[in-house]
Amino acid sequence: MFLLYSHPVWSFLTVFVAVIFVFTTQYIQNQLYGNFVFTVGIISILSLSIPLVANYVYKNLLSLQETVSSLTETSQNEWFSKQIFFIFGINRWSGIFVVAVIICGELINYIFVWNAWNGVAKFFYFLHAAIFFATLGMLGWSYFGVLLFARQIKYLHFDPEPFETKRDEFDKLNSSFFEIFFAGAILYIGTIMASWISPISSYLLQQFILQTMVFPLAFGVLGFFALIQYFLHEAMKKAKKIRLNKISLLIRKHYHEWEKNSSENHRATINDLLVWKEKIEKEKDFPFDFVTVASVTVTVLLPAIKTIIELLRSG
Repeated sequence: MFLLYSHPVWSFLTVFVAVIFVFTTQYIQNQLYGNFVFTVGIISILSLSIPLVANYVYKNLLSLQETVSSLTETSQNEWFSKQIFFIFGINRWSGIFVVAVIICGELINYIFVWNAWNGVAKFFYFLHAAIFFATLGMLGWSYFGVLLFARQIKYLHFDPEPFETKRDEFDKLNSSFFEIFFAGAILYIGTIMASWISPISSYLLQQFILQTMVFPLAFGVLGFFALIQYFLHEAMKKAKKIRLNKISLLIRKHYHEWEKNSSENHRATINDLLVWKEKIEKEKDFPFDFVTVASVTVTVLLPAIKTIIELLRSG
């Protein structure tokens, strides 16, 4: 499974060879016609883009190793290695998930497009589809794994000092997670747009599988973004609470000292600490603001809404 992520060129070539087989066998049997070339060409471009997106996800997550260690101020190499293997390695859960995606994908092919192919072309088409669904399953598993990775950050042991914001670390985490989300969103939007520009778009829009998957996929993409934001919010809130507790202890300590000797130094320190505590309380503990979240939501939902409108018109 690491082939898809650490060696995207080989994954790309594997899918490319399958695409060539499909075109060659179809040409031998039925010749190539415009609709076929354009439609399969679009599907092939999407197929070939999956290894590149997967590699992008892999490299982005690897870049967070130092950030996680900096956040906790302890080495997290062992924990990080386990997370990477779970997300990108070959294990029981990833294997079950990928096989399930392949089976579901091939069943859909059997129901909807089995009769559109003949002879050897049919075999190579389904071989190409199996490779496509395998890579898609691996990519889907990696995105699920990224969610689990983000969720685990809250449960790591980090103990920031009152005057440490750890803002740089959280910004780096948020930036990398957003880049991973953005790559998946582009792939999703590209798939929807492919169904619009295909010469057989009217046929595609009438297919049950497309009709039932447009909005679930859109909400899946948005759900990934929302959950990442929530998990980072929980981690940031935890760090903020730790800092507030520590500064409250400092205030209490200096207050007891001031009660004993009424020192002006302690009074000034208490005032400074109270000002700093107020600053901490005002710090935002959400990665993004409302405008950014709204922009992402509209961008993801618009293609799905347009497709539904086309479905209603064609119906």
